[in-house]
Amino acid sequence: MTKKLSICMIVKDEEKNLRRCLESLKLLISKDFSELIIVDTGSTDKTMEIAKEYTENVYFHEWNGNFSDMRNISISYATGEWIFIIDADEELNTPNELIDLLESSKINNFKTIRIREKNLLSVKLNKYVYHVQERLFKNDGTFQYKGTIHNQPIYQHPVLTVDNIWLMHYGYINEDKELMEKKFQRTANMLKTELKNDPEHVYYRFQLARSYMMHGDSATAIEEIKKAYKSMKKQDNRLITYRYYVFGEYARMALHTKKFEQVIDVCKEGLSYNDNYLDLYYYMGHAYIELEEYKEGLDTLTKYVELHGQYYKNKLDLSNFTAIEMYTLDKVTLEKTLDRIISLVYKEINIIYDLNQYKPLLNEVENIALKAKLLTKVFILEKSENELLNLYKNIDESQRYPFINYLEMLKKDFDEGQSEHFKHIFSSIEDDYGLLNEIRNTEKRNKLLLQFINNYDIVRFTDEVIIEFVTYLMESKYLNKFFKKLDSVTIKKIVKVLIDKEEKEEYFLGSLRNDYKFNDFQSNRIYIAIANVLLLTTIEDSKKSKRELDKDVHDLYELYVNRGINYIRYLYHVDHLRLIYITLGNNEDRFFILMYLANEANDKGNIRTSIRYYKEALEVYPFMAEFLNNKINQINVGLSKDIIITDINQISSELANKELRVLHGSIEIANQMNSLTKGLQNIGINARSLNYYPSYLNYSNNYRVNISKIKNADEISNLTTEIGLKAIEKFDIFHFHFGTTLISDHSDLRILKDSGKRVYMQHWGSDVMQNSIAEKISKYVVVKNTDEDSIKRKLDFLSKYIKHCIVGVGLYEYVKDFYENVHISRAAIDIDSYAPSISTTKKSKPLIVHAPTSPEHKGTKYILKAIENLKIKYDFDFILVQNMSHEEAKNIYRKADLIVDQILIGAYGLFAVEAMALGKPVITWISEFMKDKYPKELPIISANPENIEKKIEAVLKDKDMREELGFEGRNYVEEYHDMNKIAEVLQNIYINNQ
Repeated sequence: MTKKLSICMIVKDEEKNLRRCLESLKLLISKDFSELIIVDTGSTDKTMEIAKEYTENVYFHEWNGNFSDMRNISISYATGEWIFIIDADEELNTPNELIDLLESSKINNFKTIRIREKNLLSVKLNKYVYHVQERLFKNDGTFQYKGTIHNQPIYQHPVLTVDNIWLMHYGYINEDKELMEKKFQRTANMLKTELKNDPEHVYYRFQLARSYMMHGDSATAIEEIKKAYKSMKKQDNRLITYRYYVFGEYARMALHTKKFEQVIDVCKEGLSYNDNYLDLYYYMGHAYIELEEYKEGLDTLTKYVELHGQYYKNKLDLSNFTAIEMYTLDKVTLEKTLDRIISLVYKEINIIYDLNQYKPLLNEVENIALKAKLLTKVFILEKSENELLNLYKNIDESQRYPFINYLEMLKKDFDEGQSEHFKHIFSSIEDDYGLLNEIRNTEKRNKLLLQFINNYDIVRFTDEVIIEFVTYLMESKYLNKFFKKLDSVTIKKIVKVLIDKEEKEEYFLGSLRNDYKFNDFQSNRIYIAIANVLLLTTIEDSKKSKRELDKDVHDLYELYVNRGINYIRYLYHVDHLRLIYITLGNNEDRFFILMYLANEANDKGNIRTSIRYYKEALEVYPFMAEFLNNKINQINVGLSKDIIITDINQISSELANKELRVLHGSIEIANQMNSLTKGLQNIGINARSLNYYPSYLNYSNNYRVNISKIKNADEISNLTTEIGLKAIEKFDIFHFHFGTTLISDHSDLRILKDSGKRVYMQHWGSDVMQNSIAEKISKYVVVKNTDEDSIKRKLDFLSKYIKHCIVGVGLYEYVKDFYENVHISRAAIDIDSYAPSISTTKKSKPLIVHAPTSPEHKGTKYILKAIENLKIKYDFDFILVQNMSHEEAKNIYRKADLIVDQILIGAYGLFAVEAMALGKPVITWISEFMKDKYPKELPIISANPENIEKKIEAVLKDKDMREELGFEGRNYVEEYHDMNKIAEVLQNIYINNQ
């Protein structure tokens, strides 16, 4: 033998990993006593080229499906005294330590060397799994590998386990979905083949269970680990000592699947064979706590923490743990356990537990925010306000406000004496928090309030603190002085908090009447900020309670607009308003300018120009839709008849020579009439849409008449009759939506039938959904209309005159017993107006969006509860999209990283389609009844009230999954929801079903 060390590797298609591995060996390779041997088993990438840069000893042997054979071939080339085995997806972190060992005399007393390895499971979570492996072997001619997969070395004793030589393994990173899927398919198939020949092979069964677990199939994983456990128990009791890795995996999988009693039983049995197996203490401790056996849980987790410390101080002998991957040795897991221990003691007042043993460990916690939180709880439990003060003084500036807000939350648990002492000692600090506590600590606070107003910003504190501080200002009559120091956005936030949590509407209404009488810039600015919040809050409340806005609210709106117009006159040159308003980023300013221009045009008699400006204001600031639509309709009602009739007359010649003349009417549902008519036009069919119920969403239609604003029933009947009769003359095909027709009393249906016109009715959801059927489709569904008899009567009536019904697949069950012919068609979308916006840049935190157009029926309360719980553990943004135009809402959807739709209905709707078209991952409830009715490639994540939190969490943690679902969603919509393709479906229905 001419070399001290032979480094032996087998590789295949490893160009992504190999260079990193070989660079980590460079120091070893440079030593003249080392040789590098690489056996390639069939690479098709640049693996061989990279290998030859580092060694001449590169050989090719065709892969035969047996890892041990390939290992043994690589060993056959070794000439060194010692053999070192390493894989391409590993790197040696400690080359100097390995050299020192090889050059030492103590190595001569051993034939096998065990070293330590860290397996990186998650880059995002900084999650590692640890284990010990035999990697250096005396090259005495007896050493070899056996086993087709998960090959195991047949080595000689004595064995030395070293603590200071480490490998890093990158082969099982959870975020690399492609890699994980590839390894699962390869490994699982090979293991299944081996197990057919030897079903009782404990190690192979154990590895198969781990493969399923890493693949996310926990149900199959736990069944396989049970089989491994049973096979192990059939063996001689002495052999179990060498198989107790099964206990660790069994306990881990049982904990993951919430089988807590099973966890405890398995852990106790495993610890009877080796009481140093710290993973088992970890699993058992958490299982006890889940079962609310807190004393046992705390004692067990304390033992885990103790063993964890011994491991890192090299006082824990784990040298026999060669087949075990230690899942709980990383610092993140330790810190989470400390968090649970201390939070449990803090929360459960009946638990008396000495936390002094944890203080030294808390000082070593690497997560700064967590460390501060845990020490805070300990000091509060100990009533050590002085230590709490020192902790505050030493907190990192970037963590100061999160810490203050956390402290304010915990302060609610103080008794009166503790609270007074806290205020006293914290008032000694010379910063905003110190001054706040000084204000709290005295009755004579006017001077201190002025000092705070002039120097600090209260908005960085919690809502509760803001309320407390503003209450002091109200008492001292300093609130207006305070508002002058703040920007308008901050004023709005404070007013909103006080209205929502303290019901201060009357206070602020009185303030508007009494405190801002002057028409100066500051008075107007503050007035419109307060009025804006009052108006939006009132509008939101009225929608929830389904009540009309009273005269006082309309009066406030008029004052708000007038003050707003005065405000923009201070800011901008009025002669330039037409030129500059479109460039402004502040939509409220743009709204006021448009209102100024609309009023000006109206005063000059330019009615159409005035309407155009009002409509543009509606687009820019849809929050005021209630008032703007009312204003537009006041102007427009008198013109409505002429506009629609004139328009129909204008297109009569245009339609005269077309084979298909189609009118869609007379309500816009989620932009479907607009999309369908555009799609039909794109394939050469002359189609138009008529909408009697335009809304704040501001969808585009060819003809719009807002009959909901006409209070007189006779006037509505006369208007719709005139429009309907004119339309019947000009169109051949009538495609109605949501149970509406041309004339308000549906008398047009008999005329259409007698005229031989082709009529189709398309239903969209609540117009046909009956609870008795809905609950069979989804056990969670809440129907909007609970009066089934009225729905059935309506369907009976419509189906007498209309023979053809069109529905999405999810509504078939509701209409099949009424209409003679039921046709299936999907929702349509203009994919060109939904350019995918999949983010490729790194955002500081993800954005989750939910649009509760109907909160009760979408399950919004469950979604909000899940978001609230997840906010405790994760840093992300959440937007509830309400009271916006369709375009404004789409702008928010484009920024989203995850969109959550409904979780009750059991079928996906238009919002989910829009989200997928934008390349966004979607969570919505797809019931078992509906799953087989959709294309198999539907990329929606199904969630219901029982699992919505877990489903959001899984997507939140996995950026790669979000991107994959986004791409798949866009492809799905292009295939199944393109309005042009849906138009072709409709064309076929129109032509073949007359």
